[in-house]
Amino acid sequence: MGFILVCKSLLYYFCKYIVLITSPISLNLLSLQESLFADSMGTKAKKEVNKVAFTERRKPSIDSSIIEWFVGLCEAESKFLIRKRKNKQGLVIGFKFVFRIYLHKDDTEVLKYIYNTTLRTKCGRLSTDRNTSVFTISKLSDIETILIPLFEQFPLNGVKFLDYLDFKKAFFLLTQRSGVLDLHGLYSNIIKVKDGMNDKRINFILPEFHQIRITGNYLVGLIEGDGSFYINKQDMTVRLSLVTIAENKPVLDKIREFILSLLDEYSYLLGSNTKLVNIITKTPKGNNKAICILEIAQIDFICNILIPYFD
Repeated sequence: MGFILVCKSLLYYFCKYIVLITSPISLNLLSLQESLFADSMGTKAKKEVNKVAFTERRKPSIDSSIIEWFVGLCEAESKFLIRKRKNKQGLVIGFKFVFRIYLHKDDTEVLKYIYNTTLRTKCGRLSTDRNTSVFTISKLSDIETILIPLFEQFPLNGVKFLDYLDFKKAFFLLTQRSGVLDLHGLYSNIIKVKDGMNDKRINFILPEFHQIRITGNYLVGLIEGDGSFYINKQDMTVRLSLVTIAENKPVLDKIREFILSLLDEYSYLLGSNTKLVNIITKTPKGNNKAICILEIAQIDFICNILIPYFD
């Protein structure tokens, strides 16, 4: 599965073009997507790239590859939110559960694709806020019958999995409260769960039963959210980087294993003991969080492995 987000697709094809014209390998490696790149840099630009991308990817029925891509994108661009509902006196009288995906307005068509196709049945709603497009699911029945079963079958891999678990826990505390008369105690428990999620999280330990599972489609979705294609100004090399918080380093380690598994046995042994797929941790400055970066800059690997794989 190739890239769908407009900006990411443009960056990918631009970097691919630079790699191919500067690489000693034959230009015969240019595939059908070369024409897409040429068109994307012309007058039709983003709309045509988006139109072609969606035309090629629409299928009559949804398969696991689309869901895997969706989960990868959610790993990077989604949030599980619990909001308090208060009366005029400021007292908590209930909660609203919200799942959201945030993308740049240029990628609104991607959210429409998710709305119309990925979840098998239309649920949620689309909205815009300045330069941001938002896909939201907040209806309790949609959360219970569509969203939660999806993430149970196709779990998130990183720290966001913990936010999902807390979201699910609080959701069922509220919706399956038959016989619970102590609303104050119930609401206090939900607020306690809410206050340990997202930016307030201090516990980053994944449960023992959780297994990190990397697939190609998941990786494409994750790169669309947290990845970057760029040209290093110092040595003019094309690079792919994937940036996440330091607590997600185990996910990057598994991604490194997955990428190296695309190699033959000899190259795998060589790559395993070199910085072919390099992971570094950067310490925070000020109040910023520590981050981990997976980076690939080796030209032969990009030409012979990554470009054909992403195509």
